[in-house]
Amino acid sequence: ANDLGRMLAYRAAWAMEQQDPEAPVLTACAKLFSSESVNEIADLAMQVHGGHGYLKGATVERLYRDARYAVIAYGTSEMQRAAIARDSLDKFKA
Repeated sequence: ANDLGRMLAYRAAWAMEQQDPEAPVLTACAKLFSSESVNEIADLAMQVHGGHGYLKGATVERLYRDARYAVIAYGTSEMQRAAIARDSLDKFKA
């Protein structure tokens, strides 16, 4: 998941640099995949650590909070899905 997220981010950055019209949807795909993946991994880490993972000051607790923030920062997952869907529909209409 980590490598795929990195690859998507690099592809989106390259598209932006090239002023590719696909850049906005590629950016939305990269953000959606990366934030959802890190959230799933953080949830799994919390389950593995059990109650200790919820203790304030525990590394896992901080990572979990950061992962939750990643889902809503710079547009929620739903907003990213809507942007991807809108782009797909626009291509279908054209």
